[in-house]
Amino acid sequence: MNNTSRSLLLVDDHRLFREGLVLLLRDRPGLGRAYEAGTIDEALGFVDAAPPVGMILLDIALPGVDGLAGMASLQQAFAGVPVLVLSGSEDPVHRQLALGQGAAGFVEKSASGEEICEAILRVWRGDRVFPPIPEAQATGLTPRQEDVLRHLGEGLSNKAIARHLGLSENTVRVHVSAILALLGATSRTEAVMAAHRRGWIR
Repeated sequence: MNNTSRSLLLVDDHRLFREGLVLLLRDRPGLGRAYEAGTIDEALGFVDAAPPVGMILLDIALPGVDGLAGMASLQQAFAGVPVLVLSGSEDPVHRQLALGQGAAGFVEKSASGEEICEAILRVWRGDRVFPPIPEAQATGLTPRQEDVLRHLGEGLSNKAIARHLGLSENTVRVHVSAILALLGATSRTEAVMAAHRRGWIR
């Protein structure tokens, strides 16, 4: 794909961030033109765009269906198009989930404009762009996931866990999803039972 035909689909509900990034892209040759969407549903409306979408820049915290939950729909609709996650979250579990779902990369929004542009260029070259993920504990869980699992064992709701750990409810939901996936569980109760059998919680 040559530079003139490259196009990006920026999916982010923060208008100022979108506008700022679009201006940044215009100032850097080779990054491509940008379409903008504020939700997963809006993003799906660009399937037949011309020129076609060649890369998706995806925020996690979206209204309605969040970025991680909607990534599969985008990957199905835009077959073969790489997804670069741009997130305001520094929680390593989001990086883990993005990696596990086949994203081409993960860049925190706190990164400099130069770092974001470099990540986009690397994805255009076919590279995968992920910051280091902290080593998991013996359980296979990160320390924060272990905290969430402990509170799950106490029967706390996501809202209560979020309050105890100083997290957002959305972040807790992401942690719970990762815990269920690791334990091969389909519900919170099943996950707690599996964790008890493994001796991860008492």
